[in-house]
Amino acid sequence: MSHHGRGLDLRNAGRDAAEQFSKVARPGVIVQGGVVPGVPLVEAFPNTFLGVLLPIDAYEGCGKLPKGKVRSDWLYESAVVNGVFQMLIDHLGWNEPTTLQLMLRERDHDLRSALVCLLTAGFAAAGTATIVGDEDGGWFCLPPFDLWSPWARLALELTIIQARRRGYQRLDALVGDGHFSTAGSSAKARL
Repeated sequence: MSHHGRGLDLRNAGRDAAEQFSKVARPGVIVQGGVVPGVPLVEAFPNTFLGVLLPIDAYEGCGKLPKGKVRSDWLYESAVVNGVFQMLIDHLGWNEPTTLQLMLRERDHDLRSALVCLLTAGFAAAGTATIVGDEDGGWFCLPPFDLWSPWARLALELTIIQARRRGYQRLDALVGDGHFSTAGSSAKARL
């Protein structure tokens, strides 16, 4: 999808793809925050998915990437080095050893993205994904909030506080079947 550009062009391409897939997808697993109501389709953002899981020190000195290095590949390789894939596989209960080995050894850019999308779908189907967005702009899936690095959890909480101060009162960030709480608990609370 990323070859369709950015912003509105990418959003429109995503909507068109979701509409096309919804015609052939079999209803079954219903996921909260699905792209098309009643159809098990979710939107994934592999860079953000991996990014919130990395420890803050993984970003120290990353600055500008070397020529020819793609940010998503850097994030993927950092996730490998920091044991992120092992943590995700364990959390999902995917016990097949070849799955982890495939993720650790993959070098192809597009296949890496596909593997992160697979993890996204796994958490969405398990009902533990962090679903962020709103009905107007759409929803996308991130890893379970309790797996996020502390800096990422704090950054989201601060962003929500700042947005509220600017007058945005309706902020939805759903976690599994409940609502995200800035208090850091699993209590169901409307943002």
